[in-house]
Amino acid sequence: MKIKHILFPKAQNKSVRLQLFIQLLTIVLLMITFLLLINSKFIETVFYAKARADLYVTAQAINVFDVRSASFYDDVKDIEYDDMSYIEIIDGKTDALVYSSAMNDLRKHFLFDFDSNMNYVVDIAHVKKLVDVKTLDVTDDGTYLLGREIPSDITYVIYRSSLDSGDTINVYMQLNIIQANAQYASDIMRIMICIVGVVLMIAFFIYSWKFTRPLVEMNEVTNHVARMDFSKKCVSKSTNELGQLAENINSMS
Repeated sequence: MKIKHILFPKAQNKSVRLQLFIQLLTIVLLMITFLLLINSKFIETVFYAKARADLYVTAQAINVFDVRSASFYDDVKDIEYDDMSYIEIIDGKTDALVYSSAMNDLRKHFLFDFDSNMNYVVDIAHVKKLVDVKTLDVTDDGTYLLGREIPSDITYVIYRSSLDSGDTINVYMQLNIIQANAQYASDIMRIMICIVGVVLMIAFFIYSWKFTRPLVEMNEVTNHVARMDFSKKCVSKSTNELGQLAENINSMS
């Protein structure tokens, strides 16, 4: 019965200590709720912006290499993100595919025909094999597109830009990979928010107990004074208003 009264006190019987803790607890809960609500959308936006930046950086890094040199494959190998981004370079004059990440791993692409020189014989760019292609953004350096590959039904974020050689480069990144990474980071963030919330609750409970301790002690002293018992004294080492109040109560007792 006593525990019930402690956990569910009537509003008029709430102590200052409990009221302060409830107010601080309410602030923490509101903050946690707000962070959890915006967490997923914010993290996804951050990862999407990072993916766009990665696509741009990849295209700019490849721009310094000679696409038709014998060392191009080795030069690009360290730039490509394994299983995350795919690169295609289209001849600016003939619109033929002169390089693709799929040349090193056929499983990465749905382009199958290649000649004896290991160069793909394709008349159109990879992006034309996508459906539901949408333009996301057009910048001074290139264009960001969103397209769904058929028949695999994989959606790609694509960055298309022109190289200094006059060729066109397409850099692809799977949207589901971006979303999966964002979801993983969002889940980790949720756990961290909850942990921080619990720590704050404990800290605020300790704070409310320490902050209201002088008030509780002064209340006990004044109760004794009201019964004409002047044996109790307030103990306070602070020099603020609470300390001054404790000294004034001691002087009256």
